Amino acid sequence: MSVIVSLLVHPRRAASGCLYLSFLAVVTCFTVKCMYHGMMNVVSVDVLSKATDGVIKVTVTGTANNTCEMDVSDSKEAKSTQFNVPIFYSLDLGQNNNNNNTKIIQYDQMVHQLGLRNVEWHQSIYINGREQPFQDIPNRSEVAALPPRDDFVVLHQLWEFCHQKTHGNSWVVFLTSQDLSIDPQKSAQLLRIMTKGALSKECSIDILPEASMNCNVCSTRFSPFPYPHSPSNIWSAQCSYIQELVDPLVFDTQIKTVNKVSPYATQGNKKCFGSSEQAASHWVYSHPRATPCDLYTEPNFQWTTQPGPFPNLRSDDSAFLLKAAPRFPLAQWRDDGCFNADQVVKGFALNQRRFEYQSIYPDVSSSTAAASAPPPQLNHDWWGWKLWTDTDSLAKFDWNQSLVATGTDITWVPVPESRRMEWNASRMVPPLHHCIVGGCRRGGQHLQSTAALFLEPTRSGETVFGLSHILEELHTSKLRDKLGHESVCTLWFVGDSTSSDTAIAAVCSLISGLGFKLVRCRNDIIGAQWYGDDNTYCQNMNLNDPHMDTNLTTPVAYFDLEREASAGPCPTVRIKFTWGDSKRAGSMPLSSKLKGSTLPDEYGLVLPGWGVHCNDGNCMREYMKNIFQPALSALSTKNYQFLWREHEPQHFANNPGGIFYPGGRFGDICGPLPNESFDNFRNEIAEEFLTSNNLVGNGDNQVRGIVRIFEALKPIWGLHNQRKNDCTHYCFSPWRLELTWDGIYRAMRGETSS
Repeated sequence: MSVIVSLLVHPRRAASGCLYLSFLAVVTCFTVKCMYHGMMNVVSVDVLSKATDGVIKVTVTGTANNTCEMDVSDSKEAKSTQFNVPIFYSLDLGQNNNNNNTKIIQYDQMVHQLGLRNVEWHQSIYINGREQPFQDIPNRSEVAALPPRDDFVVLHQLWEFCHQKTHGNSWVVFLTSQDLSIDPQKSAQLLRIMTKGALSKECSIDILPEASMNCNVCSTRFSPFPYPHSPSNIWSAQCSYIQELVDPLVFDTQIKTVNKVSPYATQGNKKCFGSSEQAASHWVYSHPRATPCDLYTEPNFQWTTQPGPFPNLRSDDSAFLLKAAPRFPLAQWRDDGCFNADQVVKGFALNQRRFEYQSIYPDVSSSTAAASAPPPQLNHDWWGWKLWTDTDSLAKFDWNQSLVATGTDITWVPVPESRRMEWNASRMVPPLHHCIVGGCRRGGQHLQSTAALFLEPTRSGETVFGLSHILEELHTSKLRDKLGHESVCTLWFVGDSTSSDTAIAAVCSLISGLGFKLVRCRNDIIGAQWYGDDNTYCQNMNLNDPHMDTNLTTPVAYFDLEREASAGPCPTVRIKFTWGDSKRAGSMPLSSKLKGSTLPDEYGLVLPGWGVHCNDGNCMREYMKNIFQPALSALSTKNYQFLWREHEPQHFANNPGGIFYPGGRFGDICGPLPNESFDNFRNEIAEEFLTSNNLVGNGDNQVRGIVRIFEALKPIWGLHNQRKNDCTHYCFSPWRLELTWDGIYRAMRGETSS
């Protein structure tokens, strides 16, 4: 019989401590009977025998397979001893490091209040900073040398500690000192009472997984408003829960961007939403699986910045009783300027919780049932259930409400889990790396799980048309009548790198979404090293067709796909891509490249699009006049129909208009922009050129319509490869591409829907 524990036994001395033995359901104290020549991390305890006096002989096994026999006791006295936990302490001496009063207060917190003069039962104490008067704290050899006060740095150390394999069942404590120079007397009182709770046996021993209390974050007070947090950011938590959280260093950036784009974060000021200075205290409760409990029974203390005079806090044990949190009903939480009572009841605060969960943890916060049903993780076990069901607002809440693309008829909603699983099952062995959800343009780069990956466009009361609708329209079009039944339905993308991304996405959607198989292809020009292994896929798989290549006298990428089993329109589909300028892949006019890349068996759509390479209006006008218009004339009498494709919006949040331009700012800058801030001058110039020159229509030398995608994609900034500061290209999401397929279908039919 074994239990997992986490204890550091120090070299050359006997160590005492306490651990929870699940087979006894008690906390036992022990003394190691033998010495070690190095530090030992205990990973298991095996029972050898139990004597009549209650002493149990066990074997302790360490990570290096070194063992030692020791005696443990199941005496009742053991239950009152503190549990063995590491402490992570974020230290701030205030603006004046020489302030003796500040040092005295913190010394009292660290030494007298925490009982650190006798810390044999503590694994280690991690303190950022090297300031006196902490040099005499025991276990100083275990103190990490970290920069001065930065809660996220210390939280990251805690997060990494919990990710170690042997620490899954461990508990950890996080302490802060705040800036005591602001109001030392008030802050000292608050710190003492918060620290007492975090280090109490109730916040460790009494809520172990084997016990009846279901709790994974414990503190003196859990406050659901104005955002979930514990005052002063002092708490204890179970490592198995900490493992589910995003890296705190990542969360700092994520919560800022989430609140920028949230339609609910406008209902108050910045301190209301747990970002900026409040982000560190928000982090531990940011996951929908947080199960908080707290200790302080007095209702007069709710959060640090609550309105009115700050209450006197009781420190006697009678004011502490462990209970699931939040312990007070909704009406008892007072407004502090973020939400008034009516707003909370109507769901503003609830909306913000749901929006954050879907943005940061989409895999565990999206509903698979009806729109009115909460996700499984937000059912009766979620801490907010009782709080909001008291007012019926949770039961009436639309959990699938999501991003509205302002100025369009498009709303982005979460993709149901069942449809996500269907896609995953269909691409278990994808032929191309970029067919994996989250695959980015650069080979080997994948987007981490974000809400934007699992959003799809909807229209109120209308169908969003897919790629299958395009094939049906092509299959019955007059273009096909000229060639007969053996002809090939063709989608020919012409343009820049965003067009090549769309071509690859079409291939992926045909394979994983519509049951096609790739039978012939040539892709060596589609994106060079940007496509990684996919760049040489066709050659490596011997899918090149020498006969077809002979008929192609100018560079073009092509992918021929055939239906594998089911009958349907367009049994063979060809996806093509040609660079839309005269500089790449042949250095010849676009009109010549298109003429030399036509094949006698194909008919369909030519989808030119250009823009992101133009940093001013003159560039765009010259492209339309000198490159695009001659190309339009070159194929107008063939078996093709032209549709102009808008380019997607860029999201360089620190640059005017969100666009990239030479000399623009870089960094972690892919983010949301206000709707009116986007600069869409390229698409506007293209449309103006087409309409003013009578180039939109159903005749020769005309485009049938415009594929409109820019406006609806404004809120979808989360699909960019943030790691590479690429705020232009979108990582692959088959559901995001539904907007493009819908736009193509509507443009084919001459519609002008936004």
